[in-house]
Amino acid sequence: MKRGSQVNERGFTLVESAVASAILSIGILAVAALSFNIVTLLARTGSSTLAINLATSTMEGLEVGLPPDGDVSVDAQLPFSEVTGTSDPFYFNRIGESVEDETTARFMVMWVATPHSSGLYTDIRVTTYWNRIGPAPTEPEEAVHAIRLQGRVMLP
Repeated sequence: MKRGSQVNERGFTLVESAVASAILSIGILAVAALSFNIVTLLARTGSSTLAINLATSTMEGLEVGLPPDGDVSVDAQLPFSEVTGTSDPFYFNRIGESVEDETTARFMVMWVATPHSSGLYTDIRVTTYWNRIGPAPTEPEEAVHAIRLQGRVMLP
């Protein structure tokens, strides 16, 4: 080693450190915001999936004469002549179980059935209504979200 030689070592300045910290902080905030959006989107997707399942289940039940409330007893079966007009609302909780008390419900399902003049089939429109937060709407106009399925039931 030579005496008197100068070692050329250079560290980061305070300004460079502050800029790097600011860039790192912005990146971390962006990732946090993205994570929040992903969680919100997943919750919305779960509600939409359950709403579609409730509408599909109701449509399929009406095809075989079962009401949407999940009662599969012989006494609960609907004759095809009664599958007409607008139904009363049916309420379901957050996991898709039928509930009687609308204050504990998350989803409201209603159907509209219009028999064709030929008497061969009935057009059915099933709609599931729900709000982003809170209980199920009691009227369709109160709903923030709705999913509608349309189908045709051939009469026996």
